[in-house]
Amino acid sequence: MRLLNFKNTWSKIAGTSCLTALLNSFALGVAKADVSDVMDSAWGTISSGFDYIWPSGREMQDFEFRLGLGTGIMPDYIGSNNYSWKFVPLIDIRFKDIWAIQGTKFRVNLLKNKNIKFGPTLKYHSGRGENKNPALKGMGSIGATMQAGGFLELKSKYVIFNADLRQSFGSGQGSSLVLLLAHGIYQKDEFTLGMGYRFKWGSKGHNLTNFGITQTQSTATGLYSFTPGGGFNNGSANLIGRYQLSNHTRIEGLISMGLMMGSSGSSPLVTIEGGEFQLTAGFGFRAAF
Repeated sequence: MRLLNFKNTWSKIAGTSCLTALLNSFALGVAKADVSDVMDSAWGTISSGFDYIWPSGREMQDFEFRLGLGTGIMPDYIGSNNYSWKFVPLIDIRFKDIWAIQGTKFRVNLLKNKNIKFGPTLKYHSGRGENKNPALKGMGSIGATMQAGGFLELKSKYVIFNADLRQSFGSGQGSSLVLLLAHGIYQKDEFTLGMGYRFKWGSKGHNLTNFGITQTQSTATGLYSFTPGGGFNNGSANLIGRYQLSNHTRIEGLISMGLMMGSSGSSPLVTIEGGEFQLTAGFGFRAAF
């Protein structure tokens, strides 16, 4: 019930024209870069988690401002077997341990505990364009929307667990849950290596929007109609490397091997037009100010 009230409150706020325009302006550059949840979670959460598992040695400031640019290959859409080269802005802004902006997500920590974090989140979801891939022609585009919810993060000396529950305001995205477990596996001098395991669950509405085929879409695409149920739709193993060039600059690399799963993995968008195995790989540069 509390989550429902929180959702309704955010819906009223996000429904105002002023804030909607502000959020759209803020997310415009990132939306054009076509950042997916996979790269956002793998690169954003695991990479920033390095600073808690294995600090870089630079003294943490009350206000941390980190910007960078990443580039790499990723599927045209979740479940596709066609890949495109993309550029991704790397955004990480934090104030103490209170709030943080990571990619297109804003979160507030309500607990004063170095090992446990909990609080509300607000995220911009860029949707899926019909022109992303020929397989989507006739499917129609999925519009951009805002998502609100909450997160829980637990950490020990070498391990971080993060759970992020979101409810969308529109575009048929429904609710989703992202689980991520990350741990450090190697560190020597300026080089750090970490591993993360990510799983995404979607409500029936969420999975239907992203992987379902309605009768109208079936007629337009030639694919058979398909109705997935709620459940986990994909998981991945992610390897992140970081080399500290200086106290303020570093380069990062990412390799993510994903697998479509559940009823969503049986969608014609995956089995006929795409593939169950998903690859994301890239590298980037980040500077702290």
